[in-house]
Amino acid sequence: MGRSWFVLPGRVTFVIDKQGVVRHVFESQFHFARHAEEALAAVRALVAEAAADPAKIDPAGNPDTRPA
Repeated sequence: MGRSWFVLPGRVTFVIDKQGVVRHVFESQFHFARHAEEALAAVRALVAEAAADPAKIDPAGNPDTRPA
């Protein structure tokens, strides 16, 4: 019988904005706690980006994340 390799399934976390655009992807098989840290950092960066450029906020208060 041939040698078989045990492969752990990976975990992937996506941050998706209100327009459905994937803004951040983090993939790791072993650093499970980092998924939450990475997602929070990505969301905080999006909020800071919207706050720094008020033109990116639409009248409903939603960040406009369309490419410039």
